[in-house]
Amino acid sequence: MTCPIYRLLALGPARTRREIAGICGLSRATTAERLHRLQQAGLVHEGAQAAPEGGRPARLWQINATHRSLLALDLTEGRARIGRYDLDLTLRERRDLTLPPGADAATLLDLLCPAIAALCQDAPPVAGMALARDEAAQDALPGLLRARLGLPVTSDRAVALMALAEHRQHWPDRQHLAFVAAGTGLGCAILSDGRLLRGAGDAAGGIAHLRHGAAPHPPCPCGRSGCLDARASGWAMARDLRAAGVPCPDTPALLALCNSGDAQALRRVAKGARLLGTACADLVAVLNPQTLVIGGALAGLGDVLLRELRAAIYRRCPPQITAGLDIRTARGTDLALTGAAHLARDAWLTPDSTKA
Repeated sequence: MTCPIYRLLALGPARTRREIAGICGLSRATTAERLHRLQQAGLVHEGAQAAPEGGRPARLWQINATHRSLLALDLTEGRARIGRYDLDLTLRERRDLTLPPGADAATLLDLLCPAIAALCQDAPPVAGMALARDEAAQDALPGLLRARLGLPVTSDRAVALMALAEHRQHWPDRQHLAFVAAGTGLGCAILSDGRLLRGAGDAAGGIAHLRHGAAPHPPCPCGRSGCLDARASGWAMARDLRAAGVPCPDTPALLALCNSGDAQALRRVAKGARLLGTACADLVAVLNPQTLVIGGALAGLGDVLLRELRAAIYRRCPPQITAGLDIRTARGTDLALTGAAHLARDAWLTPDSTKA
């Protein structure tokens, strides 16, 4: 079990010894002794003086953020983003790599390890690593990285880590949040009572492969047809524009067309947003979240996307469901990478090495 004092300081602001004792339910003597042991181990230190409240000014205690490094990997959208973070989640250095299409876990391992080694050169010891994954071929990668590098490695679905980062950084007061990633593909993650909702098979929020819309049903890479992903994702919109004679190889090209005012691209995005809004309305009706956040590349279109999506939700849901509902685009950037850093730190806070 993690030392509660260290976890408190790692996840929150700097605090005085008196505040720490009160929150952790410890005597002042025990608190002082444990802080001393953590300080001797290089894990915490005294910082600035707290705001005076009468009497002798107290010092604020905080973690030593550079005692260890954290590694985060984002393996989405055909790229690898590798970040080295301090324990307070300050990004120190980052490397980006292009991944070959369809690369298996062994190929990814050989590509990633040299970049990871370069990133860690002359850096504090690595406490752990976490990766955001979005393809089945990546499922074996954490074990391979663990064996090759000798580091603790954990992973999660990219959309779950995007939701985690957005919630912790921008909506910590919202206990019920739904996050929909709308990019080249679609994904969804749900936070209920401030925690990720997993479901029996860790597949909660799987709206991407529900059938939506009338026939004909376009084929989906999952093997089914008519999936939401095959109608409202970035790759599906780009496909339809190409079929209509518009040069649009991928999602970035779709965004560029919309930003330049291309009428066909804007109409296709509006159609996709209405379909996505219908799926989000079902999500809202079942879960009744306080906040619905739209992230991913398509969120960069702002009101072009949100206008149709909001209209579909309010048209489909009764007022008692949407009362107080906040529908926004994501505020954070590089959410999958940042979420992986949060996951790596969460794992670091569990080992016995932080006991005091």
